[in-house]
Amino acid sequence: MKTLLKREETYRVETETGVEQLIEEMKSGQGFELISYTSTYKEKKPTKANPDGDQYYVVKFKMEYNKENAPKFSEVI
Repeated sequence: MKTLLKREETYRVETETGVEQLIEEMKSGQGFELISYTSTYKEKKPTKANPDGDQYYVVKFKMEYNKENAPKFSEVI
């Protein structure tokens, strides 16, 4: 039997509003406890290959599904 303990997910989000919506969505997630999250704004300068450049956010989440010594969610992965 295997039980998922922790997971880290990374998302690319185009707007600050999208970041806020994603964070709220993850805070209300079922089946896990949100341990931490971070968002980082990234900006790529224009180049010959990409004359417009690129701007986006990287959002990282750490979730805990079960404690190693006392699982609280019975769903087995």
